[in-house]
Amino acid sequence: MEKTLEEKIHAWSLLGNKDDAQNYYWSEIFPKICLRAKKNLVSSLKKYHCLISLVGFSPIPLILTIKVLEPEFIVFICTKETLLQLDVIAEKAGLKPSQFKYFQVSGSQSEDVYSTIKLVIAEQKEKNIAIDITGGKKPMVYNAAVIGAFKGCDLFYVDFSEYDLELRRPKYGSEYLNFLSNPFEVFGDIELEKGKRLFNEGNYYAASQIFMDLLEKLPRNDEAVFLHELSLMFKDWDEYNFPPALEACQKAIKQMKRCKIYIQSLDSLKEKETILLQLIAGDPLTITLNHYFTSNRMAERNRFDFAAFLLYRTLEMAFSVQLEKKYGFNVNEPNYNIFGNEEDVAEKYNQAGVSIHKKGYKPEPLPSRLSFMNAYQLLFALKDPMVQGQHSGKVKRTAQIRNKSILAHGTSCITEQEFHESHQCFLPFLDYFITEHFDGAKLGEFSDKFSFFKID
Repeated sequence: MEKTLEEKIHAWSLLGNKDDAQNYYWSEIFPKICLRAKKNLVSSLKKYHCLISLVGFSPIPLILTIKVLEPEFIVFICTKETLLQLDVIAEKAGLKPSQFKYFQVSGSQSEDVYSTIKLVIAEQKEKNIAIDITGGKKPMVYNAAVIGAFKGCDLFYVDFSEYDLELRRPKYGSEYLNFLSNPFEVFGDIELEKGKRLFNEGNYYAASQIFMDLLEKLPRNDEAVFLHELSLMFKDWDEYNFPPALEACQKAIKQMKRCKIYIQSLDSLKEKETILLQLIAGDPLTITLNHYFTSNRMAERNRFDFAAFLLYRTLEMAFSVQLEKKYGFNVNEPNYNIFGNEEDVAEKYNQAGVSIHKKGYKPEPLPSRLSFMNAYQLLFALKDPMVQGQHSGKVKRTAQIRNKSILAHGTSCITEQEFHESHQCFLPFLDYFITEHFDGAKLGEFSDKFSFFKID
């Protein structure tokens, strides 16, 4: 009948010959210790691509970790003094030279250990990584635990369940591999950082999902509640879904005041609330500005078709507002008689068409509903100061750029250069529009109000 582990440990303690005792330990006792440790860890055991192991003067715990986790590859972090332990570890763990490598560091200089492990983690490219912090000096253990936890690696430590008070050492056979809970995960720090990164990249939907998942585990995490509402606000705002964006904004303000978090952004959020109320009310001036600053955000994300489309809508809206505010003319229900005799208006309109389109232009009736170029042509005919002094050929060119977009009438995508060409052409019109309708203000003065801020 097979002896129990305890019986084998007792038999081992009676062996007088040192070589016999060592051989017996490695052949009869250590495999059973590994098997027991693996069974105790089986519920949380997963496949690790890489194990980072801190090498101290006791190789047995490190070999135990290797046998239990069975990683595909091992990186040893050792000092000049512990380098020779690698021979024992490789032999007893049955490692081939291709299965491991090592880095020699200073055991006392924390930045050396930290930077080395950080480099190893980066090289593994999001693979499952475990770190055994059993061996090594205390500065090595500390820095390995910090960078490992921050990067989301699993941390392990060989511990003992029983202690021999008489001999003042852990009892043989009570060794087990202890999985250390990541404090960044326990308190949600890693999820928060992931969500913040996605938020700052403009991926508001993904950020909101990260914060929602975190709240399922930690429903009282005040920061996650706030950031979830903030993400939803900007997501819905980006999608021109203004009522739910306003609701999320107001919830974020309430949470900010209640918990006193991100309070430095309170004034900015209140400005956003006001803008959303104006957008919901259909204020044409606010809608025009929102088109423009949304276009800028899309360009920053390299979504140039959307950016060009919204830039086009910005100026189209600006032209219609100029006609409405200054002349009382509605582009959707035009009444040309407010400019005088309709025939005279039509003649001026077609003369403007010749100036804009040159020889290719053919006279046409006054439109029953004015598009971008129709509104521009009418303002040109009226010699409105908003369009005076601007190169009409460039305006026509930018309209053609928009029309070729896959989002409009074409089948191709707008390039970054084409977007910036349109942007430069439209800026003088927008500058005049802002000065005219916002009491002499400048376009840049609205940037902070309409731009989506980042979070630290």
